[in-house]
Amino acid sequence: MPPIEDLREDEAVRVLQHLMTAFDQDEEPATTQQEIEAKTEQDRVFVRELADALDVRITVGAPAPSARELLAELAALPDVAPEVESAVDRVRQRSTLPIGPDTIAAVIAVGAAVAIMRPRIELRRKRKDDELRFVADVRGVPNVGRIVQMLIDLLSK
Repeated sequence: MPPIEDLREDEAVRVLQHLMTAFDQDEEPATTQQEIEAKTEQDRVFVRELADALDVRITVGAPAPSARELLAELAALPDVAPEVESAVDRVRQRSTLPIGPDTIAAVIAVGAAVAIMRPRIELRRKRKDDELRFVADVRGVPNVGRIVQMLIDLLSK
């Protein structure tokens, strides 16, 4: 696979957009602005709950990670790597999905990561000593802490 580091940032965003399309488990894709906003809010809630469960906090003063950095973390997941390679090839061949002028790169980055991680991560509420807490069962995402740290930092910007 050609190195991800060679991708321009806009190309990395398009690769993430391809990955979001490939991995999103929703029955119907969001098409209206209202549906996109609702989906985005669901993704943000998922990331915040996962960050709380893993005790990941916003890195104060740190720059938000780039799309390329997040893409590199996602590409390290063995079962995602072939999809990343395919998406990189499509973007390099200029067969890309459209990115509208009002599309925010962070929304695409968070959406792609959540689409990849959500089927592999179980968050459940568990009562212990009358406290409500989240228990994360992380399956197949060994570097989930790093990915969640990047996502929570993206959401804070």
